[in-house]
Amino acid sequence: MLSISIGFTVSDYELAAPDRKLEIKKKYEDHIKEKDLCRQEKRLDRENINDTNICTVYDLQAVMQCPTGETSSFFINLN
Repeated sequence: MLSISIGFTVSDYELAAPDRKLEIKKKYEDHIKEKDLCRQEKRLDRENINDTNICTVYDLQAVMQCPTGETSSFFINLN
């Protein structure tokens, strides 16, 4: 998740109480803008593929060897 770079997770924002949402709203909006810009750049890179240009995209979180997360759904009781 993006909690390291923006200081909270998207789940934190979505599940936050209304007063807490106001505190992190600016960071959340900046995160969404950055995400949209990244997607736009990736789309432009894919449009420029030809014999001399290639584009590769890797989802490094998807290849992690162990599951990670900061939401309560990741914390289950195995006993």
